[in-house]
Amino acid sequence: MNETKEPLSALIKKIVEKEILLPDFQRNFVWREEERQVGLIASVLAKMPVGSILLLGSKAEDYAYKMIGCKERKTYSELGIRDDIYALLDGQQRVTVLTNAFSNVIFEIAEKSSKLINQKGLQRRFFIKIPKYAEKSVDCVEDYFNSSKLKFPIDDPVNSEPDFLSDEIKDAIKVVSFYATEDDWYNPFIKNKPRNSDIINYCTSGKEYLVPLWLLAGSNADFTLLSQITVAISDNIQLDIVQEFEAIEDDEEKNTYSHNILTESIWEYADDPENITDKDEFKRLLSMQGNDWATNMKEYLRSCLNEIQLHQIKVEESKRARAINIYENLNKGGISLGTFELIMARFASKSNENYYEKIKNNIKAKRQYNDTIFSAELKNNDIVNDIVFADDYIAGLDMHCLENADEDISGAYIEAYLNVISLYSYFPDHNVDKLSVDYIKKNKILMISPDDLNKKCEEVCDALDLALLFFKMRCGIRSIKEINYSLMLAVVAYVLLNENYKSKASTYDALEYWYWSSVLSGFYNSDQNERTITSIKNLIDLLERNNKDWIISINNDVGEMDYFFKKDFILLEKDNNTGITPKRFLRDVVCQYYLRMTYTGLYDKDERINPFFDNVSKGKHTLEKHHVIPLGSLKEPDKIIKEGGEDLRGNDEYFLNSPVNFVYITDEENLLISDSKLSDYAAKINSCIAKTILGLNGDFKIASEQDCKSVLESRYDNFIGSLKSHLGTLL
Repeated sequence: MNETKEPLSALIKKIVEKEILLPDFQRNFVWREEERQVGLIASVLAKMPVGSILLLGSKAEDYAYKMIGCKERKTYSELGIRDDIYALLDGQQRVTVLTNAFSNVIFEIAEKSSKLINQKGLQRRFFIKIPKYAEKSVDCVEDYFNSSKLKFPIDDPVNSEPDFLSDEIKDAIKVVSFYATEDDWYNPFIKNKPRNSDIINYCTSGKEYLVPLWLLAGSNADFTLLSQITVAISDNIQLDIVQEFEAIEDDEEKNTYSHNILTESIWEYADDPENITDKDEFKRLLSMQGNDWATNMKEYLRSCLNEIQLHQIKVEESKRARAINIYENLNKGGISLGTFELIMARFASKSNENYYEKIKNNIKAKRQYNDTIFSAELKNNDIVNDIVFADDYIAGLDMHCLENADEDISGAYIEAYLNVISLYSYFPDHNVDKLSVDYIKKNKILMISPDDLNKKCEEVCDALDLALLFFKMRCGIRSIKEINYSLMLAVVAYVLLNENYKSKASTYDALEYWYWSSVLSGFYNSDQNERTITSIKNLIDLLERNNKDWIISINNDVGEMDYFFKKDFILLEKDNNTGITPKRFLRDVVCQYYLRMTYTGLYDKDERINPFFDNVSKGKHTLEKHHVIPLGSLKEPDKIIKEGGEDLRGNDEYFLNSPVNFVYITDEENLLISDSKLSDYAAKINSCIAKTILGLNGDFKIASEQDCKSVLESRYDNFIGSLKSHLGTLL
C-alpha cells in the first residue's frame, strides 16, 4: 500500500486514458444535491483537504467497468484495454464531482446526456462569481479575490493559503443547471460550439463577472480561454476604476485615490510615486496591476487543483481483502462497499447479466417443497400445509430477504450468500477435511471464479431458501434478521446443497438438534467463524458416519455456561459485580422455541399460534413479546413498583425481564392483558395448551416478589426439561 498526492489534472488524464475506472458495482451517484457539490468545490478553492480515494490495482479482465460519470457498463475488451488498471473502490462521488466541476471530461466520455450516471446531478456548470467594481448592493458576493481594486489578496498565490475558509466562499460559487436540449453555450452537448468571444461576453456582461471552473483542468485551449476571461474581467474593472478616477477634479484627492487603488509594488514603476494624478500615468500603472491580478487569479486557481489535497491510497491486486478493510475503516457509518460489490463486478467481467438482478430473480423463483422438512408439530397442520404447498409460496420472500418497495436484497442474505457460494465453490463435494475459516473470509471469496459465480448461483439460492424454511418451520424464526447468529444460515444452507442430505427428514432433525444446542449452550457466543467451520465438519461427520459425540457434547452444555443460560444467571439471581445481564436476544430464542411448539390463543382457543401466524392473519393481527408475569403484577394500592424510579421495561437487571418471562401472544391479547396481575389474567385463560406453554398449570401465587421468582424458576425448569426431551426425540 502506498499513498500519493498528485494534481487533479493528472488524475483526470488517467480517467481519460482509462487507467482509472470504476468497477461495475451498480451503485448510484448519490452526491446529487447542489449544496453538497458546492461544499466540495469550495473546499478545493480554499485549499482545504477533501478526503482520500482508494485505488485497487487490477488486471483488466478482472471486472467489468464504468468510466467515471457514466452509467454504461463495459467489459475490458469493449473498452479496448489490455494493461493493468486501477479500480476506484472509494471516492467515486468526490472524483465524479471534481472531474465534472473542473473539466469537460465526463461530458466528452458520455457523448450524450442519456449516458450520464445521473443527468440532474451532473448537468451543471460551476463558476466563481467576481463582483463588479461599481456593485454596491447588499446581496453582492463578498470580494474574496480583491477584484474591486485588483489587489490580489495573496502575494504568492501558488504556494500560500488564503485567509478565507471553505464555508465562507460557498456563496461565491455560481451553479447553472442545463438540459441537453437547450442551446445555451455552456451546454456541452450542443452541436455548434460557441466562439470564444461569445463565452467571454457571457462571463463579463451579467450583474457579476463569472470565471468558468471547468476550463481549469481542460486542454491548453481551455486554459487560454480562461486567461482571456480573467483578463477581460480585469479590463472591465479597470474601465470602472478609471472612470471614477476621471470624475475626481481635485488633484490631491486624485493622488489619494491613486494610492488607495494601487499597491506599493506598483508605485515603484511610477514616474513620481508621491504624486500620481495624471490620467495616462494612472491607466498605465493600473493596467500593470490588472495584468498581475489576472495572472495571479488564474495561477491561484490552477494551484488549487495542482495542490489539491485528495490523497490516493493505492493497494495492489494481491491485497484485495486489505483494500476492502481500508474502505470500511475510511467509511464507518457511510455506505458500505463490502465484498459483494467486487463480486458483482468480477462476474460482470464475463457476463452481460446483472449479478444483483440474477440473485434477486433466484430469490423470487417458484419452488416446490418436500414435507421431509416439516416439524412433527406442523406436519399434519392443514393450514400450514396449504401455505407451504401453495404455488405462490416462496420461503425467501416470506422471510423478508427482499426489503422495501425497491426489493433490495437484505444485507443478511448477501452475507450468507457470499459465505455459502464460497464454501460450495471450493468444496462442491462436501469433502471438508481441508476446510478452514479462510474460506468464509474475503480473500477466498474474492477469488471465486466468474464461472462458479454464474453456475452455482441458482443452487446456492435454492439452498438458502430451503434453509430459511427450516429456520421458520423448525426454529420459530419468522424473518432472516431474527436469525441471531447469522453464520448459522450459512451452515444450514451449505449442508442442504447436498442432494442426499436434503432429501432425508433425519437431516433436518440433526440440524434442529444442532441449532437449539448451539444457540442455548453459548457455543456461538464467541469465535463465530471458527464455530461455523467446526459445525460444518461435525454435522457432515454426523450425517455421513452417524458420529453423535460432538453434537451431544454441545447439548450437554445447555444451561451450564456461566453468564449465558445458567439458571441463577438467567433468572437474575446471581450476585455479580460484572454488570453482565442475559443477552436480550435470548428473549427471542425462548419465544421462538415455544412458537415452533405451536399453541392456541390465551383467550381464543381457535387462534392458532405457530411460525406461520403472519401468513394466516395477513395483517389483521401480529405477534408481540409478552411478559408472562406482567411488569405490573407487583402492585401497591395504586402504583407499579419501580426500583430507583427507573423504567422497568428498559431495566435488564430487573428479574421480570428474565428471558424465560417472555412468550409470543397476539397484539390484541397483549393489549387486553397490559399490566394486569398474573392472577387476574391467568384465571381467564381458556386453553390448557396455552397454560402449559406459559408454565401456569396448577396453583401458583404471585403476591410477593419471591412468589414471582418461584413461578419463573418453575418456568425455567419446564423450558429446559421440554427442550432436552425434544432434542432427545430428534437424535
